[in-house]
Amino acid sequence: MSGDIKSLRSLLPEGRGSCPCCGKSPERSRLLPCLHTICGPCLSKVEMFLRKIEKRKGATAQLCGRPLGWFMCPVCHSSHLVSRLGAGDFPLSCPPPPQCPTHLVPPTLYCHNCRSVICSSCEDFYHENHYTQDLVTISSSVTLALREALKEITQRMKSIDGSIEK
Repeated sequence: MSGDIKSLRSLLPEGRGSCPCCGKSPERSRLLPCLHTICGPCLSKVEMFLRKIEKRKGATAQLCGRPLGWFMCPVCHSSHLVSRLGAGDFPLSCPPPPQCPTHLVPPTLYCHNCRSVICSSCEDFYHENHYTQDLVTISSSVTLALREALKEITQRMKSIDGSIEK
């Protein structure tokens, strides 16, 4: 099932276009918890900056359990923890979907029976009686579902934090 999410995550609108930090084509882009993507070099610069600040403060062994710092998403302005492992701790965003090996065109449909992305020609020949859906529709519904889940989890975490503080 995780392979399905990985193949669909690359179709999210944030997975395409340019990096919101530098405006360049995303290179080794990373997926933030808010589901926006930032290119690897930009996140590496953030990490280097955070490490320089830490070094100037005279970091000691006491910082071992603490995070390196925080990064604010330039798209939605949500804050994300940068762990001691650095920017590499954010997952890589998936590459764009491959071309259909049979017809050499980008896939436009998702076959629920086969759990794979397919082109319209493949639908006619190999997935005739299968339940298929347009990738744009799937992408929109997955994006909405993930954002709603993220909101619900954030609310639950705030509730738990409030209970702990009491």
